[in-house]
Amino acid sequence: MTLRHCLSLLAVAGAIGAAQAENLLFNGSFELDDAGIVLNGKLRPDTNPELKMVPLKLAPDEHGRHLVLSNPHREEKTLIFREFRLDSKRRYRLTFRAKADQPLKLSASLLQVDTTTGWTSHNHYFSITPEWKEYSTVIPENRGGWYHLRLQVPAAQNATELQLDDLRLEEPGSATPDTALEAIADAESNLYEKELVPEAKITLKVFNRSGKQVSDLLTVTGCDEYTKKVLFRKEFPVTLNPQERREFPFREPNDRFGAVRLVVSGKNVSTFPGFYAVIGRYVPGREKIDLRKDFVLAFCYNSVFKFPPYEQPGGYRLTGDYEAEYALLARAGARFLRDHKVAAWAYMEPEDGKFDFTEFDRALRTYEKYQMQMVPIWGRNDDMNPYLDWMIPRLPEWLYRLSKRVEKCTPLQRQGEQRSWLYPLDRWERFTRTTVERYKGRIPAYEIINEPCFSLHPDYYIPILKTAYQAIKKADPAALVVGYCLSTDFQSDHGPWIRACNELGGLNFCDVVSFHPYASIGLHSIQPADRAIEEMREEFAKFGRRDIPLWNTELFYLHSNVREPNGNDVKISEFQPHQGAARFLLDLGEGVKQSVYAVNYQLWKNLHIPHMMNSASRACKLIPSENYVMFNALARLFERAKPVAKFKRDSGVILYVYRDREGELIAAVWNYLDRRNIRMNFRGLEVMDLFGNPVESGELPVTGAQYYLRRGRLSEAEFLNHLKATPVRSLQPVSVCEVGRRTDDRVFVTLYNEGGSEEHGLAAVRGGGMRSTGALPYRIPPRGSLRMEFPIVKAPAEQDPPALRLYANRRNFVLPFQLEENRKFRSGEPFRYGNTCGKVEILKDSIQVRVEVRDATPAGARGKRDLWRTDCVELFFDLDPLHLPLRHTARYTPQVFRLFLTPRDRETLHVMHNIRPEECDVKMEILPGGYAFTVNIRRKVNGTYLGFECKTDDATSTAFIGESSLSGKHRPNEYRTRFELIGQ
Repeated sequence: MTLRHCLSLLAVAGAIGAAQAENLLFNGSFELDDAGIVLNGKLRPDTNPELKMVPLKLAPDEHGRHLVLSNPHREEKTLIFREFRLDSKRRYRLTFRAKADQPLKLSASLLQVDTTTGWTSHNHYFSITPEWKEYSTVIPENRGGWYHLRLQVPAAQNATELQLDDLRLEEPGSATPDTALEAIADAESNLYEKELVPEAKITLKVFNRSGKQVSDLLTVTGCDEYTKKVLFRKEFPVTLNPQERREFPFREPNDRFGAVRLVVSGKNVSTFPGFYAVIGRYVPGREKIDLRKDFVLAFCYNSVFKFPPYEQPGGYRLTGDYEAEYALLARAGARFLRDHKVAAWAYMEPEDGKFDFTEFDRALRTYEKYQMQMVPIWGRNDDMNPYLDWMIPRLPEWLYRLSKRVEKCTPLQRQGEQRSWLYPLDRWERFTRTTVERYKGRIPAYEIINEPCFSLHPDYYIPILKTAYQAIKKADPAALVVGYCLSTDFQSDHGPWIRACNELGGLNFCDVVSFHPYASIGLHSIQPADRAIEEMREEFAKFGRRDIPLWNTELFYLHSNVREPNGNDVKISEFQPHQGAARFLLDLGEGVKQSVYAVNYQLWKNLHIPHMMNSASRACKLIPSENYVMFNALARLFERAKPVAKFKRDSGVILYVYRDREGELIAAVWNYLDRRNIRMNFRGLEVMDLFGNPVESGELPVTGAQYYLRRGRLSEAEFLNHLKATPVRSLQPVSVCEVGRRTDDRVFVTLYNEGGSEEHGLAAVRGGGMRSTGALPYRIPPRGSLRMEFPIVKAPAEQDPPALRLYANRRNFVLPFQLEENRKFRSGEPFRYGNTCGKVEILKDSIQVRVEVRDATPAGARGKRDLWRTDCVELFFDLDPLHLPLRHTARYTPQVFRLFLTPRDRETLHVMHNIRPEECDVKMEILPGGYAFTVNIRRKVNGTYLGFECKTDDATSTAFIGESSLSGKHRPNEYRTRFELIGQ
């Protein structure tokens, strides 16, 4: 911020009788270079054939420095600023100074991206002139929460240069002064190779944006991003005059693999984190990778792809050079990429019979430059809209005119919705044959249609697969055809679809079967991953193909709790390094031939807008994260490895043994249940952490984080026996259910003894804004369980997350668990929400529910609509809600069932799960302005409580209006712990 801008703001503040306001934009005066700012551009091949991003520049002026955005290639440019929090009750003003060498339109957008509200944008356009001028706009309202600012310069007819200074986003009239200092600890590079660069060069940059001299003691702390361990601290006494900027360089050794977050702290400082990663040098071997036999590191990739022709001028939306991401993926150790976009038919055959391979050629040349192979998704699960996936067209317009809508839908596809287009097979054959002939010997494999189980009935998919198989094998016999592309996403059962494809001979038309194991992400899943893989093999064995190679070609969600209560949907595609390593090592250990589950944007550290939903590499800088370091270690240690042995041990410990490319044994061990207090003795072995750092051997805790083990001086037989026979020691065999339930005055949990002897002691609960009134004794038999009910009182919300506190064997243990808040109703007590009221009565041998709904927009008979897309009440019941299993606590049990009451259908009752229609008696009444019903269910409640949820769906004859529920919670159709409790 310059002195001139200070005076201008003071004049504004004076006009409304208040003092200087707090600037929410970090580095708005650009005195700290580009800290907190991302430059995004749409690179144009017509004006910028090398596809290089022109970097931002800082230019000196009489007030300090200002930003220069040069645009010699006449491209669209966007500046993305670090996110900030807004208060919905307050109003804000955006101001800045700018000039351009010629008049241009500058778009300013305040953006929020949230899973519940979607995109929220406040936009304003400024006409920038060739003279320095101050610009301003008031943001009239906001929803509160995390926002970020984007300034966009459109593509121009002529080369332009925009200059910016003194950006401020503030609440006019606020009496809160600016933080005096702005600072960042900035590493010279975001990525170092340990063998080549022995030290990281770091500079503390500080700017005094206040109007007086400031002295402070600033501390730079370097923390390991994964373990949170402090690696170093540096202190810097700082005295700066008004508007003064200073730099303090220092160095730190690159003596370990990992990612480092740099944090600046002081009394009066606003900061932005620095970040860098240290990896091992990966050198591709001279021998070409053979995907038939070589297990390698690979990623799903949303390729660098030009935006469609109808968006003029077309270009590549990036935050760096065209090749930047390819180069980083290769340095990590990737040997091939499963490319989601590059084979877009609309680009490759824009007119019937006329081919254009410009995009494909450019991408393939880049792959080959960085010694990576391309595996394209050939065809897509295209549906009714020709422009999908962020405006990248999949099928050309001319092909839609020749195509027809499918008549048969798959069991996993909503009837009447998202119905696919079926294109002529002769055009499909020509497109496939022509392309494969052109790239013979350069493309190792083609995956035919992404997740066709969601869009194509087997009667349609198998002819498409067969046609592609025959065309590919004729044009390039060595190329692999990857088929089926099975998916269990959205909790779907693809078993019937597989069997139908097998019966149609589908296994004769593919060399590899690919799968997406969303329902079995790991050994901890309800369906453990190893069992899911074996069941696929058993299914294929029925048709004589048990040994058909399997590839895992997508698994974006690796959280153990991605579908669990309290999961943060904004971050579902982010995962911890040990979660990523577990899937790679599991697939390798189970004999899966390739494991291509992660997607490129999961490798980058999003420091600028981490609260943006589905943030990807197109909106943040390509800063290698701790996941990048983990994958680099996998590439260096396990490329071309082969499985040797598997030992499943007590307490969730798994050991896989492999033979690496040098012929040496290497093992991976971790606790797939992520249990605490589990230990094993690795004395005499060479031990590494999951990044490849050496670890002192001996008795070590075995957690979800992997150790990699080599045999040291042991023989191979001794090494294998050590892994198989070394005891697994548990310091505390008592565990607590993953999710507990809380009412106003009670917390309900279940304790489990996973040991072989009786366990006893004292237990209490605390955290999450509550604590138990005292400790209760417990005594649990071997392999047994104990339900516990803790009276609680409120406690300060800033305490630790909810946890069970155990005192046993003269030691204290803390066992965290998630806590679901439930309301408690008495049997027969009325409830009301939205336009619905009712009551639930628990009788001796039955449950009776009375519900009345005010609904002035009758939807009529539902026809082909889903039940929840018409006028409907959904009733959820759990006959034993205090049954809280140790794992997957919130999943439905056999005691859960659902009823759907549709008032305007001939058949008003519909049932799901473990209930039969004949067990329910329904009396439906159509009332003026609504409807009511009474349902009597001949089921008995087990114990003291009934779990209950009531959800009302409202529609008209043509549109769905909305829904409301008793609990107001998200997805009760998946999580039974979200039901409320009805007491007898």
